[in-house]
Amino acid sequence: MTVRPRIPMSSPDLTAAEIKAVNQVLRTPYLSLGPCIDEYEERFAAYIGTRRALAVSSGTAGLHLCVIAALHGSVVPSINSGRRLSLGRPEPALS
Repeated sequence: MTVRPRIPMSSPDLTAAEIKAVNQVLRTPYLSLGPCIDEYEERFAAYIGTRRALAVSSGTAGLHLCVIAALHGSVVPSINSGRRLSLGRPEPALS
């Protein structure tokens, strides 16, 4: 049996404030789509200087929204994560 080398993961860098915020959400009936999401979207939109922002549950969901917006002629500014989605073919293309 071949032993494969392990790729080390970095440890999360969480402060007491972040742990407190997560605990507050866990004590509510909302694990998604609750009032914290609305606040996050508003604060993030203000931070990046736009009228609106949407929080999604994954990078895949974010790319899905980008494709839908692009197909409808909307401008979709994005933060490049090292990958891009090519609308000319269905598979992602590395950039």
